[in-house]
Amino acid sequence: MPPTTRPPTPSPDVPPCGTGASSRPACAVYGAALGTGWSIESAGVKVVPAGIVPGTDQVALRVEPKEKTAFVALVATVAVTATTLRFRVYGGRVHGTVLRVTVAETASRPAAAPVVLTAPVDVWTAFELDLAELLPGRPLRRIDLVIATDMVPNAYRFFVDDVQLS
Repeated sequence: MPPTTRPPTPSPDVPPCGTGASSRPACAVYGAALGTGWSIESAGVKVVPAGIVPGTDQVALRVEPKEKTAFVALVATVAVTATTLRFRVYGGRVHGTVLRVTVAETASRPAAAPVVLTAPVDVWTAFELDLAELLPGRPLRRIDLVIATDMVPNAYRFFVDDVQLS
């Protein structure tokens, strides 16, 4: 009988993300509102947690870049284990939105190499990142979305929604 491969088991001291009334950070990082156990850090941007997406009645995390070093980070109160990060971005008008996405196991800004993602102008684009590649064998505490102003000359408002860990 061939050997079976089992998925890696999470470290016993780092629980998976929480659900419902759990005291752990939620797997739903941001939906219509910020998930339990998560906070937003930012610099060089105006962040509106329930901004109205143009032409709809949908609310999402509205990000309005003000400086070339603009970033938004979603930070968990404690580290959680997850294998996948999913989210959607509604690209900014004129040029769309280019983001450098990094994740970290601490609350500090990560020094890891980013994944570069592009969301076209004024449409929703879904992204899925494999955390096993970005944080091999480590828990997640921070998700950074850095606006790549060197790749897009004028960064305009954009929206982020349905940020989920699984």
